[in-house]
Amino acid sequence: MNLMRLLAILMFRPLSIAPAVGLLLFSPVLSAFQSTANSSSVLTAAAPKLKQSDPNAVAVVQAAVSAMGGPGAWRSIGAATAQLTLTSKGMPDQHVDAMDDWSTGRTRFRRDGGARGSSPRSVIGSDEKQARIYPNGRPHLVQHDSGIVVLAMLYPAPALMLSSPIYGCTFLLGAPLSALELDTPQNPDDVVVTEDCPDPFYPNANAELIWTFSQSTRLPKTVTLPMIGLTHNIVRPEFVSFERFQSFQARLLPVELTVRQASGRSESLTVANTNFVEKLPDSTFLLGINEKAQQ
Repeated sequence: MNLMRLLAILMFRPLSIAPAVGLLLFSPVLSAFQSTANSSSVLTAAAPKLKQSDPNAVAVVQAAVSAMGGPGAWRSIGAATAQLTLTSKGMPDQHVDAMDDWSTGRTRFRRDGGARGSSPRSVIGSDEKQARIYPNGRPHLVQHDSGIVVLAMLYPAPALMLSSPIYGCTFLLGAPLSALELDTPQNPDDVVVTEDCPDPFYPNANAELIWTFSQSTRLPKTVTLPMIGLTHNIVRPEFVSFERFQSFQARLLPVELTVRQASGRSESLTVANTNFVEKLPDSTFLLGINEKAQQ
């Protein structure tokens, strides 16, 4: 995986059922961000009608959020910065500065890294658009990745918290047959949950994530992410394994990950120097003053 792919892959509608269960966890977030969700309703206007969430799947998700520090701890922050190191066999290590903001209830992200040749030096994305910034400083719009997909890799807890009340995602137990070839052999400790998120930028207006959770630790073990931003409008899955979690400021977050493509190629990702803040400056996510993004 090259830097361009890393920059692209590293970037949250009320629960339709089981309100007594689901809204117990999500309603404070929903009330805090309801105005933002309403103003962005155009994003889900063309989405298909999804199946209702399975209460058992919702319970698994809630348990995972609790295991990673609980909704209270994650609700008290809205953004984070971190330094990423990608290690790939036969290639020099690549270093990327990651910035993620979900303080408004909608995700924004930025990835800055040393450009090589014609590779982009930055990728900036939000719910509305995504762009690569090349060494000459000019932005170029690319196909849009789901904000939930991007956030889920580095910060699974807030991604799961905001998926349902803000983005209208639903959770079902089990995985579709089309995804089984990406998964490692399942063991009795695993619980698989499929998350479907309305997103007009994806084929069939739906982004599908497949999670594996541990019954013993309740933590997420893996997630299969549908990446689209730099793959010529074709969804290509990335299989992410959370190898190690670390406690930081009363929150658990993944610090060692393995990313595997459908082709079987794998890379290791290390996360360091994470810093939680209430929000990041809006200027962090601007494409550039007086710059016009090219299609």
